[in-house]
Amino acid sequence: METLVIYRAHSFTDRLRGLLFRRRLKSYEALWLSRCRAVHTVGLRYRLDLVFLDRHNRVLKIVHNVAPARVAMCWRAHSVIELNAGYCTRRPAAFTPGRSFFPGQPSKGLPLVVFNVPSTMNKAFVKESDHDDDDDLGPEAVALPQGSKNYMTTQGYQRLRAELVHLMNEERPNVVQVVSWAASNGDRSENGDYIYGKKRLREIDRRIRFLTKRLEAAEVVDPALQPNRDQVFFGATVVYCDKAGAEQRVTIVGVDEAEPLNGMISWISPVARALLKAREGDTITLRTPSGIDELDILDVIYPDPS
Repeated sequence: METLVIYRAHSFTDRLRGLLFRRRLKSYEALWLSRCRAVHTVGLRYRLDLVFLDRHNRVLKIVHNVAPARVAMCWRAHSVIELNAGYCTRRPAAFTPGRSFFPGQPSKGLPLVVFNVPSTMNKAFVKESDHDDDDDLGPEAVALPQGSKNYMTTQGYQRLRAELVHLMNEERPNVVQVVSWAASNGDRSENGDYIYGKKRLREIDRRIRFLTKRLEAAEVVDPALQPNRDQVFFGATVVYCDKAGAEQRVTIVGVDEAEPLNGMISWISPVARALLKAREGDTITLRTPSGIDELDILDVIYPDPS
């Protein structure tokens, strides 16, 4: 008897990790997305078969061979099963409109459904190669030195995570609604709402992939817990004076938190590298394109422990 292995996605994040970050599903694999009535394949790289179910797991609708960058929906649906494209054609008895779908209770000729509900997404649904989706990081991704960890302050981690949650739970659903409405208005070739909405969805999905990867790889450091508070380490705020007498105040943060114009510099930047391990009263040398500069360390500051 054929076995259909279904991985249940209890959140949109699970679905992103499960589908955006790999090439395609295996022929015997599927993803079941709870509390869902619309599927948006923006960002995917392969086609899917979609089975929409009601709250009693009765098949409402089957959509075959859905291409990337498409929207499919069924307003009465309570959940959706996403399968490798062509599965429903090869196995027409597996899902029949109007017929209930009973996980773990196979009928004759139907596939056995095996659930796998790990604490984190099963490795079958993560990208197959560490380099397959490097392009998803986008131009905002700053390359880390080989073998280095992606250090991030507690505040920076929380800020990026809040952005990710906002994109997934608020902005993306709002844009999807606009795109769905615009698509229902007929001709899409000159439909500004549809064209802009699809473009914005691509930008959002790219940013979601970027944030998800960076947050998963983050090594969170709380500067307030630094024991050597008189020396410059990651998370320190440093006040220094250059050779011309100009006083500067910078905070050393992660590459994804850096905002040089606001005094937040990356720990891999030349200034930060020159400052690291210096102490108040030290004079350090900084090599710049215009020559060598000397920086006098005036103060080293860390946040107070909460």
